[in-house]
Amino acid sequence: PRPELQAADLPAPIARAVETIGGPGIQVEGDDTVVVRAGGQEVRVRIKIAADASDAVATHDFQADRGLTHATVWLSPHARRGDLARAVAHELAEIHALLVDPLREDRDAELRVGSRVSDPAALNHHDLGRVAELKVLMRDLDEAAPEDRADIEHEIGALMMHLGFQWGG
Repeated sequence: PRPELQAADLPAPIARAVETIGGPGIQVEGDDTVVVRAGGQEVRVRIKIAADASDAVATHDFQADRGLTHATVWLSPHARRGDLARAVAHELAEIHALLVDPLREDRDAELRVGSRVSDPAALNHHDLGRVAELKVLMRDLDEAAPEDRADIEHEIGALMMHLGFQWGG
């Protein structure tokens, strides 16, 4: 097994996630805290390492319908360090999407094999989390050394196929 994550592993991927998907609605506020704003609301999100490993690289506990002003993104302690920015971006994008439209939580995911989405407003929060992941992966690819490009392209392809897009030849 890979070594467990430490608090010192978090600031760089948090900053990268926010730099990639941020803008005025998502901003870093410390080594492990991000502020997410939308629709006149503000949520302080702490990024923490979970005590126990899970199948998910990251999860969050935000519930838009409860009027919460704080949330936590939990990272699996055995997550690959290279996946952290992508995972944080996904969770922050979900929280932002739920602030913009709390009803997104009740919608089924639209980005999947066989779907035809013409209106971005139809996407649920998880769909928008996946879009954020793609943004991080595309930035990674853009900045990658030649020897790392194939692995990143594979990750992009797997995510695109999962979302119902054709990828490759």
